[in-house]
Amino acid sequence: MQIWEFAKRAADRIEEVLRRGRTVATGAAILAGLAGLFCLAAVAAAVSGSARTVWIVIGPVPCAIPAGAALMARRALTRASGGSGMVADFERLVDDPAVHHAVAGIDEALHDRSRLLASGRRLWALRNLVADRKGELTDLWVSLVAITRLPLLTGVALVGAILLGAIGVVALVVAILN
Repeated sequence: MQIWEFAKRAADRIEEVLRRGRTVATGAAILAGLAGLFCLAAVAAAVSGSARTVWIVIGPVPCAIPAGAALMARRALTRASGGSGMVADFERLVDDPAVHHAVAGIDEALHDRSRLLASGRRLWALRNLVADRKGELTDLWVSLVAITRLPLLTGVALVGAILLGAIGVVALVVAILN
């Protein structure tokens, strides 16, 4: 395989992971946002008086954190997407067998949609290789940082959505019983 072909294929794989990651982050943001709104409304209905006022003032902050994490992931993935210099960055790394191995791992993950987040973990090795040259390989570096942060930020959003949903259900039951 020629250098340009390898670089183009590797950049296309990274771009595909960025595209799929944006979809995941958008879904997590919507879910976390809905859970946050539900929790905010349910707790406001369950409490009264000055506690309700305090909740309405302070409550939006914890209710927005999970959606904010997912939106941060989406923003980073969007900013990284379309880096035209990624092909050139991969051309500079074509002689490194670890880079070839990482790109093969991306290929495997892209064939199985359920392993999208796993591809982020597989790219840690490539991120570590690029870290020493991040000033030179800027488009690739920004993309790898966005992809490798996706599992953490999406996890924060999903766990937060579950917790907010559970708090909202308890608050709704309390509101109904009162």
